[in-house]
Amino acid sequence: MEEIFSYSSLLSILVVVTGFTLMTRRFIILLESFLLKKRLETGDQNEKNVFIQCVLQTLQTQEAMGAISLVHLKATSDAKARIKYLFDKNVRGHVFYPLYLSKTKASDEGHWLEERFGLQANCHGGADLFGYEIKKASDKITFGDWAADEYIFRPGAVLLRHNPHVPLGALDKDAFLYLFGVYNDKHKRFSWSGLTSPRLNQVNAYGQMMIMDAQENLYVVYHPHFDISVARKPEWVWHREVTVLAYWSRAKIDRHVKQKFNQRGFLLCKKRHEDGAYTDLCFGRQINTDMWLDGVRKGLVFFG
Repeated sequence: MEEIFSYSSLLSILVVVTGFTLMTRRFIILLESFLLKKRLETGDQNEKNVFIQCVLQTLQTQEAMGAISLVHLKATSDAKARIKYLFDKNVRGHVFYPLYLSKTKASDEGHWLEERFGLQANCHGGADLFGYEIKKASDKITFGDWAADEYIFRPGAVLLRHNPHVPLGALDKDAFLYLFGVYNDKHKRFSWSGLTSPRLNQVNAYGQMMIMDAQENLYVVYHPHFDISVARKPEWVWHREVTVLAYWSRAKIDRHVKQKFNQRGFLLCKKRHEDGAYTDLCFGRQINTDMWLDGVRKGLVFFG
């Protein structure tokens, strides 16, 4: 009997450590069958009860943590049905409050949504859930935080070639945000967003514009003649007609779009305007790189 009880104890530890994966669940079923058969042969009903209680207790713990729902759902073949189940169970009718941020690792409502779907707030390059990217419906839907290949404060071969007038080491990130960004009253810091956000082939009031070359690489360029804040810029911005601030290669854009939006597509979680409660779930089709770049050309996709 001591041997069987040690199996149960080991199993409880294994389930907690592995987070109750699908493989662990199959292992439990096989091990339970083996142990029940062995106990029936010995006629010891008490040990059977100990084992069953061990498994049930672990199942209840995992269910309370919201982990077991994904285990059950991964066994089904319809990803949309799985997502709808999670939405109905954990999202529909719920309202996001910033207060939640102090209780979770979520940094914003988007991360809170990921957690409601049973995911850790993620910063990886792939789609969020079963090949679908999770988005909350709004007037402007983000494609994520896309770091450029190169920035003027972190130049590579491309920007070094385009910016021979910029002294090496002239800028770090903070200096760049001060010189080419605007002050954000809400966050009490400078940021490269809002009024300074460049649009394709449209120069803004801060002398910045996005352009696309023949190879479909994207650049943000700066021209001091159109900058209302040029007084705080260093002298070297006048040494050349155009300064390149950032560069995104077609290859990097392609990787990001494929990983995030060209797996199975995306899903939108819609809220009720009156109270902010989530009410509806919609699925969007896959987006490939050509579609994304076409959106840039039409002004539907922009830096912000």
